[in-house]
Amino acid sequence: HISKQRVLGLPEDLLKKGKHFILIRNPLDILPSFDKVVPPSFFELGLAELVSIYNELSELGKPPPVIDAAELQKDPETTLRGLCDDLEIPFQPAMLSWEAGPKPIDGLWAPWWYKNVHKSTCFTEQTKYPQPFPFSLYNLLEQSLPLYNMLRRHVKKKLSLLSSPLPSPNLPVPANEKLLAWVGDEIVTRESAKVSVFDSVVQGGDSVWEGLRVYKSKIFKLEEHLDS
Repeated sequence: HISKQRVLGLPEDLLKKGKHFILIRNPLDILPSFDKVVPPSFFELGLAELVSIYNELSELGKPPPVIDAAELQKDPETTLRGLCDDLEIPFQPAMLSWEAGPKPIDGLWAPWWYKNVHKSTCFTEQTKYPQPFPFSLYNLLEQSLPLYNMLRRHVKKKLSLLSSPLPSPNLPVPANEKLLAWVGDEIVTRESAKVSVFDSVVQGGDSVWEGLRVYKSKIFKLEEHLDS
């Protein structure tokens, strides 16, 4: 999905037809690349719209497979085979290579965006160079990373080269999977309940623990606790 091409007035029943998948890319890579051509904006990145598309398809009972560009570049055959399995279409080795040069289907934006694509003949792993992230793009990064991470959680674990090799621990109480937590001054979901690496509990081991007993859905001696 290229979410920018989802123009207003497009019939909603189009989502019910065809086969869908979502390709995502880390904003740490998108933003500096985008900035080389035009100044990026939150709307232009399209991540919010991709989350919306994913949710709409999920509500229709057709959650689309999600693949990450970093995985596609690092292990294209495994990633594409898994995608083809999800979409129930045959994998073809021709998907892994192509002839260099422009194509008739490139579109009007090709001269600005496809310079390196036209030089390529296959997928290649992105070379990483330690360059500082532009400070001018930091606010956009803060806005877009949570949306990228929301979609990234739906990348298949067995294919994900970005996920931890350690399995997620089993929950002692499965019902707690959907619990909410109060972190700082916000109520957040379980997945978002995290402590910053700059917090004093991490930097210096500072911590205070407090617990309240609950009996028959009532907090035991709440008033006395609040007064103390």
